[in-house]
Amino acid sequence: IHHNQQKEAIPVYETAVGADPKYIKGHLMLGLLYRQHGKPQKSTEHLEIARKLTQKVVEAEPTAENLDALASIYYVMHDYTQAEAALQKAINLDAANQQILDNLARVRRQLENRKREEVRK
Repeated sequence: IHHNQQKEAIPVYETAVGADPKYIKGHLMLGLLYRQHGKPQKSTEHLEIARKLTQKVVEAEPTAENLDALASIYYVMHDYTQAEAALQKAINLDAANQQILDNLARVRRQLENRKREEVRK
């Protein structure tokens, strides 16, 4: 990926999630890579797996960092409402975390953009 060989990264991540089906980052990366290469159904499948796995992590250990990770997956899935909810819970646990505050601001900008687009329609 760092050498602009995203297409070559797909089989590597497929092998990784084949060996460890609970490898969240692998599913997330496959979701992004498949989206980039025009395979929306495969992208959605892997992003949904990453979301479910991360949700289980949050349920077992509801830390600000885990909630932020879940919010990031929602963001990638364009589910800004769920991303905002997860980040709000994260802020309640760690109000001074600047990264989470920045992520929350970014999600809220996306929500505002979406509202403006709906008004234009």
